[in-house]
Amino acid sequence: MPTTLGLRHANLNVADLVRSIRFYREVFGLEVLQETTETITKNGREVELRQALLTTPGAGDLLALTQAASFPIGPGGVNHLGFVFASSADVEAAVTVAVAAGGTVLRRGSREGRHAPEVFAYLSDPDGYAIELSTQDTFLASVPAGIVVRSAGPDELAAAGELIAHVFVDGGFSPPESAEALRDAASRSAMSELLVAVDGAGRVLGAVYLVTAESPAHDVARPREVEPQLLAVAPAARGRRIGEALLAEVLRRAREHGFVRAVLSTQPTMASAHRLYERVGFRRAPERDWTRRGVPRLVYTLEL
Repeated sequence: MPTTLGLRHANLNVADLVRSIRFYREVFGLEVLQETTETITKNGREVELRQALLTTPGAGDLLALTQAASFPIGPGGVNHLGFVFASSADVEAAVTVAVAAGGTVLRRGSREGRHAPEVFAYLSDPDGYAIELSTQDTFLASVPAGIVVRSAGPDELAAAGELIAHVFVDGGFSPPESAEALRDAASRSAMSELLVAVDGAGRVLGAVYLVTAESPAHDVARPREVEPQLLAVAPAARGRRIGEALLAEVLRRAREHGFVRAVLSTQPTMASAHRLYERVGFRRAPERDWTRRGVPRLVYTLEL
């Protein structure tokens, strides 16, 4: 049976898009990710369709609001439910299972997601409700407004190292004696690629190392695997999807260079990090768990 990563979004038809955006922002604190306008053909005539995507800051959920002439509004206006899957094969398997269970395929194909091509399908359930199935990259992450994710420049190494040391040592995840090594981003970046998230003022708000099995810095990476290490986000910048955007860029680069899997280690006490990894699509691989200095390391993997 295919394993879904969960219900990721809902789509509601609305009468006034501006009014609905204001309602969900002011009442529930959602943020607008994007707004689009397109022309579709419905019942043989062209209809303007406006849509906004909103999300809870720091979470992986989506609320899509759709405004178009003649679309039903209210309880009868639930456009579709969206489920995200870990791979194209899972989407294909789910389509097969759905049809066998009485569903109907409405449309299927592939399209360009935010970070990579994705497979998708639209089905109707036995009662006629529409369901979208897609791979994870459709809404994996959007770079927050005003933030750029890129390779660290020479003048950003010190700030990135200081941020990593602060998050891991002050957070109680690394012993104090490791602070100097964690700050030495110049030495570590010579063995692996350092990515940073930088705001408009040039401040480093997040950082992560992209490590391969060929690097002396790797812990668990095997050939053709990429290993994100020491992901850190400044405490004041948390809740802005910066960690998600950093991981998304790691995965984009890994796919671009032909890696087949991403693998990472984390500590049992890093609960918020576990939620982030799972939201992005990583899954536990307990058979690869290991121990460092008496502390268990939990391993997560994601097929690329």
